[in-house]
Amino acid sequence: MPSHIATLLYPEDLELFKIAEKLAKAEGKSLSDLSKMALAEYVRAHCPSNPQLNLYAVSEDLSMSDKISLNFMRRQLREALETSQRLPSAKVELMQGRFEMLLKKGAKVWDRTHDEELKGLLLEAQKVTNHDA
Repeated sequence: MPSHIATLLYPEDLELFKIAEKLAKAEGKSLSDLSKMALAEYVRAHCPSNPQLNLYAVSEDLSMSDKISLNFMRRQLREALETSQRLPSAKVELMQGRFEMLLKKGAKVWDRTHDEELKGLLLEAQKVTNHDA
């Protein structure tokens, strides 16, 4: 069953729309065809082969709890890594306990999500703990 979706065009978009409408008509395509083609091109450009895209960000496979845990763990790891970079190496030793806890909890979150950004943060944190051990 077809769905109807409205699109908001601002005045500055109207000229582009008129050109697209004329081209579509000349090619025997409808505006719906153009919309489908544009959506298909966008998806092709951004998913799933685009390494910059975190598929879990667009997937509904993660529970809300996992999404919250994932975002929280990313933030905690980023903050710890940023803090460790600002400290002299002698002071980074004081953060070992925090990094060990984050690595342990982060590994559990990664097991559920397989999030690539989290994996990268965990690997960075592991380097910090190995470097200063």
